[in-house]
Amino acid sequence: MVLKSNLSKITKTFSDNASNVASNVAKKSGELVEKSKYLSAMAQDEKKIKEFYKNIGERVYNKYEQQSFEDVDLADLFEKTKSLKNHYEEVKEKLNELNDTKECKNCGFEIDNEYEFCPKCGSKQGKAEKKEEFVEAEIVPKCDGTECNFRE
Repeated sequence: MVLKSNLSKITKTFSDNASNVASNVAKKSGELVEKSKYLSAMAQDEKKIKEFYKNIGERVYNKYEQQSFEDVDLADLFEKTKSLKNHYEEVKEKLNELNDTKECKNCGFEIDNEYEFCPKCGSKQGKAEKKEEFVEAEIVPKCDGTECNFRE
């Protein structure tokens, strides 16, 4: 009988503990879901704020380029931005030469130089500029003077 009573107490204690654990898990899960919602909302807001900052900066810089905005505090940043944009365009042009590509005049999509129409937007590109490359060869006669080797 004592064994049955002890077994009953153990079972009740185990059941109560399991119930408490389940209740705590449910509570923590709810808190975690709520925290996740807040973190997600904050991340979305932060992304939008950064986009607004970017748009503000672009608008201010565009006004500077049009010479309709002057701010002595920003002059250094404007000049650095202008210099970086120029460098970017130079590097892009060199890369296009290496890849034998160009930008679509309408949408900016990178296309092969020989394309007369953009495959993305369909706009006419004009005639392709073909760059002819000539390689000079040096003629060197063989020792017996009857045949020639060509070296670049």
